[in-house]
Order: sequence, then C-alpha cells, then structure tokens
Amino acid sequence: MGKSNQLLRLTRKIKIFGIRFRLIKKVYSNNRVLAGLFFIILTAYNSCKIDKHPFEDTSNGKIRIVFLESTLKSKIPSLKLSSFAKSINYIKLETNDQCLLSHPSIEDVDEGAIYINDNHLYLYKFNGNGKYIWKIKKVGKGPGEYLHITDVIIQPENDLLYILDNTQRKIIQYNLNGEFQKEIHLSVSTGSFSQIDDCFVLWNPPWGFVDQNNCYFLTFLTLNGVKIKTINREGNNNSFRGGLLTSADFYMLNKILYIKDTYHDTVFRISKNYTLEPHFIISQGKYKMTREMSENIWLREKYMNEYISQLVFWETDNLIIFSFFMEKYYLVIYDKQLSSFIHKSEGSLNKYAEIQNDLDNGTAFIPWFYKQTKLYGFFTPEEFKQNSSENPAISRMFSALNENSNPVVMIIELK
Repeated sequence: MGKSNQLLRLTRKIKIFGIRFRLIKKVYSNNRVLAGLFFIILTAYNSCKIDKHPFEDTSNGKIRIVFLESTLKSKIPSLKLSSFAKSINYIKLETNDQCLLSHPSIEDVDEGAIYINDNHLYLYKFNGNGKYIWKIKKVGKGPGEYLHITDVIIQPENDLLYILDNTQRKIIQYNLNGEFQKEIHLSVSTGSFSQIDDCFVLWNPPWGFVDQNNCYFLTFLTLNGVKIKTINREGNNNSFRGGLLTSADFYMLNKILYIKDTYHDTVFRISKNYTLEPHFIISQGKYKMTREMSENIWLREKYMNEYISQLVFWETDNLIIFSFFMEKYYLVIYDKQLSSFIHKSEGSLNKYAEIQNDLDNGTAFIPWFYKQTKLYGFFTPEEFKQNSSENPAISRMFSALNENSNPVVMIIELK
C-alpha cells in the first residue's frame, strides 16, 4: 500500500522558516515615513519568526505549501541518522531454496511479519526475526491466480490479504496463510489501491478512462466489489492520452488515508464520506515537468536532468522525507512544525542519496518504507561490502553473508 516501492533500490533506484511578509496596501502620502518605518519593523519581526502553526492548520483558508524546489540551491545541514532517529535494528532475511529474492520491495510490516513483493511475481512472508514463513506463487489466469502483483493490502486483524492484478483487472483475496478465498473483478484499470473502513479505494490511472466523457481518478467499492462512488479527473480522456508514466501513492497516517499522484501537486486526504480534501502542496516551481513531457517518454528522457522526477516521500507525525532526482539524486527532510527543510543529502547521477549512519557507524541508509514510527530499508551483501562498516561488531554480524544471501532489512526508530 504505498508505495514508496517506486524507489526500487535493488534494481535501481522552504518554505524557509515560514516567513510571512505582510503587505501594507494603503500608504497615505502624509504618513509615508511612518508607514515605511512600520513596514521595516514588521518585516524584520516576521523574518525572525518561525511559523508555529500545526501542519494541518488551514484556519486561514490557505493550504500549506512545501517549496521543494528551494532545496536544490540552498545550503542545508547534511543528513545523518542521529538528526531524526534514536535507534537502529537489523533483520537478516533467511536464505533457502524456497525464498531466493531477486528484486524485492517491502509491501507491509505488521504483527511481527514482513511481507516482500519480489519482482511483482511472488509475495513472501518472513517473521520478525527474518525466518521464512511462506510465499504466494500463483502465476496464471485461473481463479486465485495473477499475472502481475500490482499492489498488496495486508489486514492482520481480519486474517486477510488482497493482491491487485491490474493485468487481469481483479483483486484476489487470500488468508494470511496464503490460501485463496475469492476474487473481485474490476471494470476499470487500477494502478494501486487501499482501504478505508469497509471499502476499497482504487486509483485509476489517466489512460484507464471509461468512455469519451469519463476519466476516473478514484473509485470506491464495497469489499464485495459493488461500486459506491467515483471521482472523475478534470477534463476528458483526450487530456491524458499517453500518460503511461503516471503513478500514485496511498499512505496512512494516524488512521487517515492520503493520496498523491503524478498529475497533482496536491496531497489529498480521503474522507470517510468519499471526498477529497487538500492536505498540502508540493511546489516544484520551474522544475516541475510539464504534462506533455510526463506523458511522452522520449521528451521525459531527453529533459529528465532539467526537471524534478522520481519524486516519492514518506510523511511522519513531525517530518516529511522526500526522495527525488534532478541531475542527481536527493534526500531532504522537511520539519512540519518549523515549516522548513532541515537536512539534505545528495547523491550523483548514478548513485542514490544516502543517510549517513552515525548511530552505529554501519552501512548508510536509504528509506524504502514507513509505518507508524519506523522507517525500513534494505542493503545487499554487495552493498554492505562496498560500504565496509567502521563498526567491528556490525562487520562480524554480517560476515557470513555471501553473494547469494538475501538482503538485510534495516529498521530505523524515529525520535
């Protein structure tokens, strides 16, 4: 559900201090000196003042804007784990003939279990110690079978999991032992999905239009597949032809569901009455790729170094962590209370931006998945050797890893 999985590591992949400048709309000619002095004092006061409003506060009728483009040229303190994390833990995933991972991504972590989507073909379950439990390997066109694991929902409280296969336009229901129960057939193309209360929320990519007049953005279904409501995109399908490079992420924070897709600068809250409410805006300024470029793979490749792309993010109670590319890879951290970016890490054209591990001097960290108060990442045996640890205890812990070993999961507990 998330899908910070766009940052596939193993194959792979300011608002500055909420300064508010107030305008004096009317300056009378006989008070110009006094008005000018007042303006200078007021501006200086606001320049030193940090906006303390909660991130969600829109009582002034305005939506919070995060100026991502400001991080490209500004000097921001370097990014270290100790800046926002209090501890780190490692889980070595078991390696045997039943669970050899090739292109893994974390789908979910719950109830002491880690669910891994490998190459969109197999779903693996490991326990909290990394022991292999089972895998779902049901590739095909029959009942309970899929051609592509597009997305996954895990429901430990109901002993259920759902696999979305957009290739066959269906949702397949299994129990947490990986046993098939039923499937729901869909009438529209679905790029990702989530759940709110007792209904599915489907994100419908712009190329999956229904007819000449309808291009769905979201579809709400009961758990039995009955349509509750749809939310259309602006315009008709002609506005979205060729949009094969679009994607969307759902994420849950404090039991509220959010969504952000390629075509919107806005992150939306999804309410329980099936409506969208703006949460915040990610401003890319002059570095935002035009719709024409985002829909045309040739233009996108030609100008990819001139625009922000591959944008994914993880929102916590206090922070937003952004990962994106523009000429090189970036990781930046935005403090919601301060309304400013506080840390930055830069990679290169061919190397992802990393977070320096100064907690135990182990291998560097790249976030992949977030849930509750923890960030998760991977490193492979090869990456571990390349980042040779300065901590002898860490080196001994992973000395038995070889080129055939499964990756190690890094778990970062936030402050």
